[in-house]
Amino acid sequence: PQLAGMLAAHIDLSTATVSGPCPESIRRVAYCTGSGSSLLEEARAAGADIFITGDVKYHTALDTQLCLFDVGHHSLEEEMMRRAAIHLQHACPMLEVVFVPSASPFQPVHPRVL
Repeated sequence: PQLAGMLAAHIDLSTATVSGPCPESIRRVAYCTGSGSSLLEEARAAGADIFITGDVKYHTALDTQLCLFDVGHHSLEEEMMRRAAIHLQHACPMLEVVFVPSASPFQPVHPRVL
């Protein structure tokens, strides 16, 4: 709950899902923006207690032995790109860096809408 709360302060978790065994405590976090489920074994080998990514395939979620927190492809990538733009602007003040925000194509389903 604490990790989700901290992330929710920075990214939209309205479509987030979790799979695999949830750890009692979290000491090491691995993450990959976008579609990172192919890096699951590397995260586990690195000793991660949880792997945060933006796209987890069904069979990956079904078979995982590591807690997977799928926060949504757009949500995680958007925030990382926003932060990268800020970092780049500070590193290269002679450049004009423009971050162009976008909207996720995925929306939560509301029973009254469909």
